[in-house]
Amino acid sequence: MTDPADKPTSHRDGGQELYDQRFARVLIARPLARTPVTPNQLTVAIFDIELMAIGMFVTGDRALAHWAAGIFVFARFADHADGELARLTGKTSKLGFYLDFVTGALSYALLFLGLGIGAMQGGWHGFGLSGAGLDMWVVAIGGSTCLAVLINTTLQYIDEQRQGIEEMAYAKAGGFAVEDAIYLMAPIIWIFGPMVFLILGAIGTHIHLAVIAVSFFRRYASSPS
Repeated sequence: MTDPADKPTSHRDGGQELYDQRFARVLIARPLARTPVTPNQLTVAIFDIELMAIGMFVTGDRALAHWAAGIFVFARFADHADGELARLTGKTSKLGFYLDFVTGALSYALLFLGLGIGAMQGGWHGFGLSGAGLDMWVVAIGGSTCLAVLINTTLQYIDEQRQGIEEMAYAKAGGFAVEDAIYLMAPIIWIFGPMVFLILGAIGTHIHLAVIAVSFFRRYASSPS
């Protein structure tokens, strides 16, 4: 009989097993499957870790920002484990899916807001820019990126629901999903500083939103009413 744990199923992978999904199952989900920890408890714990990392960014302390980068990346990796734990223990549910979906979107959105505030607080430098010199402008960059993440996620969700897709499926290639780009956050911040990641992330997020928005409105403007 096939081990259910080896079936490549996940609302994040669209049916293709991803490398980090596999590692999260082996390193986190399987050990936790032998404990009383539930998938929803794991989701909430991961979100708490992400909020802690974001709070460390907000302080503006560069050393704390380096720690926060590693902590946030670990949390995003661990986020693959709650779904795996649910499948291993037979505790999949709509509540679990939406809890994971909402906390994931909020963590990405609040990350950029926290980086914007931290850039102003700590006067972070990058691309010849200084958070202290930009003052509220750098907070506006973080805030607009936060909003862009939420709008982007909402449009994707509405689009897939209209198409009858019950669970979000992200673009993927070679065993990686587009959201796995977040793993680059840690080395970028460690090498170039948090301001560089904030600017790169803001540019990438707004471009992605523009592409998604154009595709979304074109599709439904041309669809019969």
